[in-house]
Amino acid sequence: MSYAVRNTIIIAAFWALVLGAGFFYLYGHQDNMHERLLKEKLQKFKKLTELQELERDLAALNDYYARLQEISQGKKGAIASHESPGETYDYILREAKRGNSSLDVNLLFEKEDSLASVLRRTYKLSGEGSFADIYRLLWMLENGPVYYDVKSLSITRIEPGENEENKVSGAEARYAISLCGFNRNEGPNIAEMAVQSEAPRQLATLVRGSGVKFAAQRTRQGTAKIPATGQHAAVERAPSISRTGLPEISPKSKVLAITAFSVIIENEKGKIVKLRKGDKVFGGYLRDIDTRSNQAVFEIENGAGRESLVLTVASKKQK
Repeated sequence: MSYAVRNTIIIAAFWALVLGAGFFYLYGHQDNMHERLLKEKLQKFKKLTELQELERDLAALNDYYARLQEISQGKKGAIASHESPGETYDYILREAKRGNSSLDVNLLFEKEDSLASVLRRTYKLSGEGSFADIYRLLWMLENGPVYYDVKSLSITRIEPGENEENKVSGAEARYAISLCGFNRNEGPNIAEMAVQSEAPRQLATLVRGSGVKFAAQRTRQGTAKIPATGQHAAVERAPSISRTGLPEISPKSKVLAITAFSVIIENEKGKIVKLRKGDKVFGGYLRDIDTRSNQAVFEIENGAGRESLVLTVASKKQK
């Protein structure tokens, strides 16, 4: 075999080996890698699609949760079924009659909207009567078995001799209440719900103590505008110190539950109380609720000055 033929065979064999290795790498190893990467891409795309759907669901749930908080913050009562303008009117008249109230009651339906399975209706309640009856009506709306969200209250004093022929007997003031009623099909029937034997707090106890001030300010026309935000809507809470009827909170008290709006605490004597931000306790008041760290912060007077009492699941004291 000549030198030229031998070199040609060697070069041809070398290139055949290179081409074979390239073919195997391209259509063997690279195809497998490409198929694996394609599967990973599809899996990641599917996961991305699921995360985007979860993000949309989370936004909807956050909105739903915010609306539920708006509905239920610091309020009492259950969301009833069969709630309607007629049933609400009957419920108010029924409870007013049970309390021997001579209050004039007019109910005006304004609008309705929905939140998932909950239907909200907005009403304007107006009329006239004695101030005590108006107070009992407000107490019943905010503490009765049926949940109502009282948005605002306007009271106007009736001057002596004013429209005597049209005035309800014994009427001292006119009132206008803006409130929302809620209907949930799974809730108890509103027609079967009645206020229990619990009585409203005496008016005198609402204004006792130097630290309590009326939230109502009389206008030039004699109208008091009272924003009703909870059980003590007629007064502005302040940290006055009075032992009468106030829960005693100490470092040995235990936090049983905490929300953005209230905290449930078992004190040293085993008594369980529910407090909202600003509520008074013996020697001080609840200053802050921190849901991120699950802490309730009280401002307490200890004789040598004020100190912060921080209660968590395992309570601790900070000076």
